[in-house]
Amino acid sequence: MRTIIHAALLAVPAAALLAACGGSDDAATPIAPVATTTTVSGSAVKGPVNGATVRV
Repeated sequence: MRTIIHAALLAVPAAALLAACGGSDDAATPIAPVATTTTVSGSAVKGPVNGATVRV
């Protein structure tokens, strides 16, 4: 019985310590990704596709 009480008394501070380590919330504004243009060549079907818009 005493072992259970000791385990419980150790578990509570350990859980509180881990809960306090939540992580960091950076208040800085995230940098938006920059759109770029590139040329992709190849075929999507049995023949070439000209003038297609590809979004990744």
